[in-house]
Amino acid sequence: MKKIMFTLAVAMIATMTQAAYVSWKVTNASYANKNVMAFNESQMSAVTALLTAGGESMVSDLTAASQGSATANGRGVASGTATSAESSMFFVVFDTTANTYAMTAAQDVSGSMYTPPQSMPGTFNVTATQFTTSGTIGSGGGGGGGTPEPTSGMLLLVGSAMLALRRRRA
Repeated sequence: MKKIMFTLAVAMIATMTQAAYVSWKVTNASYANKNVMAFNESQMSAVTALLTAGGESMVSDLTAASQGSATANGRGVASGTATSAESSMFFVVFDTTANTYAMTAAQDVSGSMYTPPQSMPGTFNVTATQFTTSGTIGSGGGGGGGTPEPTSGMLLLVGSAMLALRRRRA
């Protein structure tokens, strides 16, 4: 009896943890040959931080965090399947050559979600007008000149305090 209950519990947990999928397509001629990635809404702040920081590992970090990626063809059409999808997702198109990115707001994709082996209900289409945010990759201080690291700031503060104390004693 215990073996049967254990087997049922494992089967129930496996069923409950099975992820939903979303098939998606981005269409915009100006995104030809650019990288397109899909992310869950809960990842928005982390993805924005990666794009703002830039750096050599940005593409691999974004790929690891994405729920699906593709390269747009010459007409600007990219399609893929988002795995582990939440009911709200956002999409990012970026070009490391031009150092730019464009991002959509989070969008409800629940009508396009399915759990394999169930057949998909349809593709979630993303058009040019849905990309409401754009910017320059690495514009947030990753290239020097931005906010100093905390240790440098503390050293600068301690050094300034020591100079001020030395002047008062002299």
